[in-house]
Amino acid sequence: MPISPFLEVQLCRDAPFAWLMRDKAVASSRYTPDDISFFDSRLDGYLDFIKIAEQESQNILSSLDIDDWGSIFVHAWHALEINSEEALLNTLSSVSSDDQWRELVCFKLSFSA
Repeated sequence: MPISPFLEVQLCRDAPFAWLMRDKAVASSRYTPDDISFFDSRLDGYLDFIKIAEQESQNILSSLDIDDWGSIFVHAWHALEINSEEALLNTLSSVSSDDQWRELVCFKLSFSA
């Protein structure tokens, strides 16, 4: 079942931003564990939506601007989710800044625990 173009645009904005908010919350002393749990659940929801859309051949990831905050995370997550070495290598090859590398390191650390 195809998703609406409106939802696709919204998802492409919100999923990377959800990662950014979670990443910033973890790094800040202003947020409580309950706050981080809230951000985790939002992020999980967006990632589930991406997973479903990609399984339905919606190709949502092609709409994500790889240079936007959080997009590196979303692309790396999806590559690992579908167990695609090629997709992960493509994501890694598009990393162009120290901030993007930090994003991937934080991604790895957050899912190692």
